[in-house]
Amino acid sequence: MTMRMSPGFSRILALLILVCAVTAVLLFVVAPVAAAFRGYGERTATALSLLERYRTALADGADLEARIHELRSRSDGDAYIAAPSEALAAAELQKRLKDVSEQVGADLKSTQALEAQTEGGFRKVGIRVVIRAPVNTLSRILHILEAGTPFLFIENLDVRDGGGDGGAGRGQGTAGLHVNFDVHGFMRVAGT
Repeated sequence: MTMRMSPGFSRILALLILVCAVTAVLLFVVAPVAAAFRGYGERTATALSLLERYRTALADGADLEARIHELRSRSDGDAYIAAPSEALAAAELQKRLKDVSEQVGADLKSTQALEAQTEGGFRKVGIRVVIRAPVNTLSRILHILEAGTPFLFIENLDVRDGGGDGGAGRGQGTAGLHVNFDVHGFMRVAGT
């Protein structure tokens, strides 16, 4: 017993099978391939964007490297004490202290050259300073020494009340503070 379908029903069934086959092809073949191409396109766009950033960074890096080299070559000479010997470097430091003391109105009592030491390929040259100054003048001296060039470093700072009219602690009196400290700078060692 075979069952015969009406021509209209068999057309509908054939159309339904065709729609299912086309849908299956779209879902299982075309959609994954399209998604893969879309993923490849996004990854390619990301990679191209990253490549462009790397190229820009590389170009900026070369510019920055040139700028760093320029700044180093321009500022290195100012950073160190330019003297042919340690004795002359210490004399230069003493002159600097004398000039700064006169500039701010401090009473420079004495300076004494310290023994030079080698540190990291440089010669550390210093002097011991005894000075009398009010607080505000002392702060100006320390700022001028540490903020200028060549680079100088203050060590072993010892501040004591210098006596006087009682206003020295507030930076008002003429007696001021009795201050001892070491000032160090660096000289290049030949060949560095």
